[in-house]
Amino acid sequence: MAAKLAVVLVALGLIAASLLSMRQSRLQAAHEVTSARLRIREHDERLLKLRSEIAERVTPEAVREMLKESGELDRLAPLAERVHRVATGEIADAS
Repeated sequence: MAAKLAVVLVALGLIAASLLSMRQSRLQAAHEVTSARLRIREHDERLLKLRSEIAERVTPEAVREMLKESGELDRLAPLAERVHRVATGEIADAS
């Protein structure tokens, strides 16, 4: 009888230990998910801040000036004209 009781107690102890282990694993996984979400949120906030800074600094006039300085404006002018004609409906497509 004592042997059966010892086996039952050992089995209950093993079951309790495995339940605690699974609970700890779930808690750790939840913590990792929460940490990942916080990092994503921080990165999104940083991205929005950078986008707003870019939007403040880059104006159409500044882009034109940079293109003039680099010499790319002359190369892009025909494309811009074609896109403008598509937007106004003068031609069917921009290809």
